[in-house]
Amino acid sequence: MEIPQAVTIAESDSDVKEHMANGYHLSSVMAIPEHLTAIDQWTLVYYSPETQKVFSVEVKEDGVKKGEATAPLIQDEYHELQYEGALNSKDLLSKLLDVIAQERETPTRVIITLRDLQWKVAVITQTLKMLRIDLDMTTGEVKNIDTTSLVKPV
Repeated sequence: MEIPQAVTIAESDSDVKEHMANGYHLSSVMAIPEHLTAIDQWTLVYYSPETQKVFSVEVKEDGVKKGEATAPLIQDEYHELQYEGALNSKDLLSKLLDVIAQERETPTRVIITLRDLQWKVAVITQTLKMLRIDLDMTTGEVKNIDTTSLVKPV
């Protein structure tokens, strides 16, 4: 599933329409793919500057799940999301597989977020490391890779 499709499905829901009419805007999208071959669901995060609440919408092809909470981040971190021109999910996953292979790691869990014109990816590996990868939203160019061990030495 691509982001525009997920947005269309979400924004056809009456609760999402109501939230948007009350000042919520799309601020980020996130996916946790089971396999790095396809993304079949997205979580869309809508933010209200007035109430400082987030409204999350989990979108699958067969429908949506919704929930609201107080925003955990500073208000300035919830800009309106611009996703036009973003890599499609197939190209994004292909690029991520290349980057992970270059790091000589095997992923066990991958969390993909699009915010502030960048793909921000966290990869938990079989060797209990976390790779944090920042990619340009449109080209997939690697902007930053950070590696952290999840195990503290004794």
